[in-house]
Amino acid sequence: MSTRSVPAPLQAPKQAAIESIGLACVALVSFIVLVAILSANNYKFIYGDTTRYWFLSFSLATPFDPFFLPAYPAVIFLARQLTAGLHASSAQVLLVLSGVFFVAGNVLFLNVLRLFNPSEAFAGSLLFLFFPFVGITAAIDPRSDSMAMAFLLASLLMLYARRPWGFCLLGILALFTHKALWPFIGLTAVAGLYRRDLKYYHALVLAAPVVLLWLLGIPFHGRAGWILMSHVQVQMIGPQGTLPLLDGIIGTFWLGGSKNIMKLIVVMGLLFSSLFLIYYAGKARQLYALALLVPIALLCVVLNRDEIWAVVRFGRIIVLPALIVSSPLLDLWLRLKSNRTVVWTIFALLIASQFAFVYRMIVF
Repeated sequence: MSTRSVPAPLQAPKQAAIESIGLACVALVSFIVLVAILSANNYKFIYGDTTRYWFLSFSLATPFDPFFLPAYPAVIFLARQLTAGLHASSAQVLLVLSGVFFVAGNVLFLNVLRLFNPSEAFAGSLLFLFFPFVGITAAIDPRSDSMAMAFLLASLLMLYARRPWGFCLLGILALFTHKALWPFIGLTAVAGLYRRDLKYYHALVLAAPVVLLWLLGIPFHGRAGWILMSHVQVQMIGPQGTLPLLDGIIGTFWLGGSKNIMKLIVVMGLLFSSLFLIYYAGKARQLYALALLVPIALLCVVLNRDEIWAVVRFGRIIVLPALIVSSPLLDLWLRLKSNRTVVWTIFALLIASQFAFVYRMIVF
């Protein structure tokens, strides 16, 4: 994934604007439709992680939660202040935030892909938007996922456009939003250093806030490993009986049942696709692509059966290198795209998968 080969201008500004507006409208309508379906079925949007984020927005003075980072609670705090006179519920505030970042993230994805493969940018963005099961549904559960993905894509856009300080600023926001992004941002920074798109002082500025948060949290928790150990114990080691590695795959298979088998198929598809693309990206020395692919494969290996779905929620970023790295996978997509019936069938199945997952959210 080399920015040095990017042609300019890539597209007429008018066409680019039309595509961005069109994609934003499709994303927004899709989000509203699925939220409406869940609301009509009395779905409880605030539970688990979302409840914790909401309460953390009242305690920003001590941002040392061992699981959750402070950026999303800070944004929730600002949203609460802005909507104080509207008597909005916690679910309404979080859904609006998630929807805004969701739409922004999809438009950012379009603009990132447009840098490298403008002819596939809009169709590729629809693949990202309707990624199997999680493209939209990950946003209507208003955790920090949408905000994290938006900041990740915005930081990538800055780096690929040769704006290293923009990458640092947005990368810091991504690092402070969700720990699943740490390997993506970290490896992207390493790739930027190797390609000399970043200097060492950029990397220091990028890492310094997280290091400072870690150091300030040591006296609060009384242990040096506070910032990661809870994740290792819950998401990687897990409860008794889980395997040290590949439990997300083997353990899910052992659990059985149609729900787990479908989960296993999606995760295995991501794992094999990422490994396949890593091979071709490595051959072509496309370091920025590798920086997005390696974390996906790594998460598939280390997450346990209870947490493995997180790799699907964040692994949909694989669409970006898949449409940039020259590989048989890209050739297959180009051949399929030439047949309009096949394309409509693919997108119909992807859209149906969103409704299928919404049904699962309602039933289970």
